[in-house]
Amino acid sequence: MKGIYNSIRFFFLLAAIFHLSSAVNSHASSLQMLESPLSGTYTVGPNGDFLTLTEANTALHTEGVSGPVIFQLESGIYTEQITINGILGTSEVNTITFESQTGNATDVTVRISATSVNNFTINLVNASHLRFRNLTLAALGSSYGRILTASGEINDLSIENVSFSSPVSGSNNNRTNIYFDLSLANGIQFIDNTISGGFTGLFLNASSSNEILAEGVVIRGNEIRNVMDAGIELNRLSGPVIENNDVLITSNSTRSYPFQLGNSKGAISVLSNKFVGGTRYGLYMVNCESTPENKGLVANNVIVSRSGGFQSARFEGISNIRIVHNSIHNYGGGGGLYYSWILNGSGNEILNNLIKTNTGPVLEISGEFNGISSMNHNGYFKTGTTLVRINSFTNYNDLASWQLTATGFEGNSLFSHPFFVSDTDLLPQSPAYAAAGSSGTGILEDIEGNSRKQQPSIGAYEYDEIALNPLNGNYTINPSGSGDRNFLNLGEAALALNLHGVSGPVVIQVASGTHNGQAELYDIAGSSETNTISFESASGIATDVVLAFTPSGSSNYVINLINTSHIRFKHITIQATGTSATIGRTLVGSGS
Repeated sequence: MKGIYNSIRFFFLLAAIFHLSSAVNSHASSLQMLESPLSGTYTVGPNGDFLTLTEANTALHTEGVSGPVIFQLESGIYTEQITINGILGTSEVNTITFESQTGNATDVTVRISATSVNNFTINLVNASHLRFRNLTLAALGSSYGRILTASGEINDLSIENVSFSSPVSGSNNNRTNIYFDLSLANGIQFIDNTISGGFTGLFLNASSSNEILAEGVVIRGNEIRNVMDAGIELNRLSGPVIENNDVLITSNSTRSYPFQLGNSKGAISVLSNKFVGGTRYGLYMVNCESTPENKGLVANNVIVSRSGGFQSARFEGISNIRIVHNSIHNYGGGGGLYYSWILNGSGNEILNNLIKTNTGPVLEISGEFNGISSMNHNGYFKTGTTLVRINSFTNYNDLASWQLTATGFEGNSLFSHPFFVSDTDLLPQSPAYAAAGSSGTGILEDIEGNSRKQQPSIGAYEYDEIALNPLNGNYTINPSGSGDRNFLNLGEAALALNLHGVSGPVVIQVASGTHNGQAELYDIAGSSETNTISFESASGIATDVVLAFTPSGSSNYVINLINTSHIRFKHITIQATGTSATIGRTLVGSGS
């Protein structure tokens, strides 16, 4: 028995020695791996410390870091792709930066033709404390065009002044420029980047498999162009900051939207952005909740869509969100602003917004006034029939009837044409809204950084009221003319009439020639059976003057009269140009 006992003791002694030896060897291997961790500035390129980006990335994973590391890329094109995992030694202090050596993003391009297996140019997996700045990152393939992808847990990531370029194509997110599908995230920033092409510009989603939302997301000062479907799409964030971005969509996709935020909470800030050109929405926020102590803010945004059946700005299921000083326009056939509350939601404010539509309702509300704490000093205009639609079936066609229903709300709201500079430039030219807003909203500047007046303007832009100078007497339309009684084109003349009105009979003589352009005339202030407004050929011969335009589906006219009276057209040819067999109206009238 004693022999067996001694044998067992000997066995355990050998095992202990083996375990100790293995631990010592493992520790020695770790020390050997970190014999030369990276720290400081390195160059990448033909004359650099590393010939390629792949070599630099391999060194990071092999050696780790012991201090801040900067990789400066020499000017040139790097046709390669890399995956960056968690790097040993990184921290908020020991960050890793990839940048152009010259500081100019156009001098360095990292690009690849991606595949279905490796659909990225740069891929981040559980990587933190990274910086990318002053670079061009590109995708060359048309089938797989993701450029920057991320998965797992990503913390403390900054992307600044990077140009992303992908082919203008795509019908799914395989061609999304920036594609982040994360389990956890904190401190992700996209600052002053340009994003062009692809299916979606920037997609960031935090997984719904846990209850933790992505925190510290800042998307500021980015320009997004030429995407097929979506500009910025975000989901499951806490207190995101979305500011000063310029998103323009011009594709023919029937479902495009410049901005979408879903299932998010906290002190949401969507401030001073331009979301323009969506065929479905301009801005879409769904299931977004803030608190009474830290309300969400959607302010000073320009929101434009060309939607036929949706709204330019859609707020679906929101609570404690302040919708303030936005300029909203739908120049298709759809609506302006849609609002619905989230169950038991409250504290939503709709103040100082300027909303214009063509034929769709300016305002659509589901659930009546549930969740709205204040709603006033808004500016509305539409050329269609319905001003406000409640619960999809109750319509109010004018402001007066709506104000009678909206007890306690909308008492200082206005109905007047803003006369935006264009369908997408929403600076008003009408004096009606220049000083009609509510003070005390806490919005001290407009979208361009101009200080708000004590009595602020309605909408995203702060502007001053112009002095009215009603027209009276004879005027001309002559592209070669000059003087304060000459208009360079038909649009100028129409705008002057709409804004200033008349104080006596007005005759506008049009010089011989073809004048390309279209015009809208509304109820001209001061016009009457005596104070008529006449457009006539200067020569008195109809064939000498041609007012011509190529109409489109959303603006099928050369001249559009809306609630206009006391107008005369004499000795003029009005011509719809183009080849369409179904679109070609010349003179259109509506209203009374």
